[in-house]
Amino acid sequence: MNSQKSFPQLLKAVLKIIGTLIKVIYTGPLGIILFIASGYMAYEQLLQFSRFLEYSVFPAPYVLGQLCIVAFALGTSLLFLRITFSRKLARISYKSVLTVMAFSLIMVTVCGIVDDEYKSDFKTLYYPPYIMEWPTQTVSETNSCDYTQDVIYLSGHFTVSTNGFRQKNCLEFKKIDQLTDSYKVEIHYRGKQAEMYLNNNRWEMEDSGRYMDNINIWPMDYDYEVSPQDRAYMYKHRVNLEYSEPLVIEKIIIYTAYPEKFDTSEIWFN
Repeated sequence: MNSQKSFPQLLKAVLKIIGTLIKVIYTGPLGIILFIASGYMAYEQLLQFSRFLEYSVFPAPYVLGQLCIVAFALGTSLLFLRITFSRKLARISYKSVLTVMAFSLIMVTVCGIVDDEYKSDFKTLYYPPYIMEWPTQTVSETNSCDYTQDVIYLSGHFTVSTNGFRQKNCLEFKKIDQLTDSYKVEIHYRGKQAEMYLNNNRWEMEDSGRYMDNINIWPMDYDYEVSPQDRAYMYKHRVNLEYSEPLVIEKIIIYTAYPEKFDTSEIWFN
């Protein structure tokens, strides 16, 4: 009899210990982290709203959707904190927290759909137009080259400020007699400070077996997220900058002793 009575008590004690460990290791820290994260998200939205005020725009679906994201994150943190500190936070009911989370999630979805529909009429741009007011910068690199090959193939994909897809207007060759074992690529651009890279003739095309050098350029500190300024600019001027980067090419100059050796058919511009 004693053993039969002690087993449920032991099981209850073990479950209580496990529950305490879960609260200490998982729900408690996670609730605190989410609470801090929701505070940071709210701070970011304040910065964004200040930009909207600066540009005199108020995209209601986007603003409401972002507020609901903050509310959902806060509700999730309160849920974990309520589980962890059940006695101290007894006044916060699970029903209230779950209701806020569900409502926020529904509103995020609805506002996202409405905002996407509103932005569907925006013109998509590959770079923020305001960077055209920035000064032109130059970056260059020299690459060794074996001119015993019949053709030197170059590839690359660039966003240019003018001329659209008319490659001949923004790509230029300049003959330099001294460059008999290498060539130099010089790129003139506007935007954030950028760096370029030329691969060293090591990529082989699967179909033809041709060796092709690839030209790359990218902003050094670009994090692939729309800045508050760019988002405000988007709604003010009805342009979509979600797929843009703060870099636009004005001119690409290739210096070589043998311009006739190069094939640039794989260099594309948009």
